Amino acid sequence: MQIDKNILSFLQIKSIYIEYEGSTLPCMPIEMNKTFMRVLFFDKIPSQHVTIKFLTDENLFVAVKAVIKNLNVDNQYAVFFVERLPHLLQAKLLQLETEKNFSDKRSGKRYKITKTNYKDLKLESNLINVVICGEEFTAELQDISIHGLRFSIDLPAKIKENFLQNGAASSIGAKFIFAEPKSIIFLILTVMHFSINENQFSIGCQIKQPYNLEYTNRIIKFLTEQEANYVLEQQR
Repeated sequence: MQIDKNILSFLQIKSIYIEYEGSTLPCMPIEMNKTFMRVLFFDKIPSQHVTIKFLTDENLFVAVKAVIKNLNVDNQYAVFFVERLPHLLQAKLLQLETEKNFSDKRSGKRYKITKTNYKDLKLESNLINVVICGEEFTAELQDISIHGLRFSIDLPAKIKENFLQNGAASSIGAKFIFAEPKSIIFLILTVMHFSINENQFSIGCQIKQPYNLEYTNRIIKFLTEQEANYVLEQQR
């Protein structure tokens, strides 16, 4: 979602700062959603962990830990929130996306995973293993973000019934196999929503905290490349 003065006013934010290495400097937001922000920042800053400080209308600072990546395009940086935004700010962003129908115009929250671009994520395959209702299945990864993912899966009738009764309130285990460098990462997921077509489920999940640092770093690297490509395409 593009950010301007009116949007900042609605979010009750006066200004935004980046704190790193003992310095706190202002930045200009260009785009923002619940997990990501693209900013103009005229200092040279290496890719690293930083703190984003939102100055509210009440003159209070709200701090959120993040990772910043240089997009190498016109002083633009990608900021990935490794902590969830405060509930009120999340709610306001969601309201804006709903009212202005921004959510479907660009997959800013999640990036679609295809049968070819999974290689950019250094995965061995676009398939992952998930544990649902105590049984392990193969699922197709559909999209991904720092804090969540969505996958499709064909569940047998018995498991389908069990999931419909209990699955949405329980946890799901997910196993990712990365090829470069070789590693296996296990995540615990919370079901947020799902849709069903006969036995085929599409399940959206949120990753339970604490986050897996290796997974987070891999996703941030992938999303940075995706964002840089998006910015370059917009300038053509």
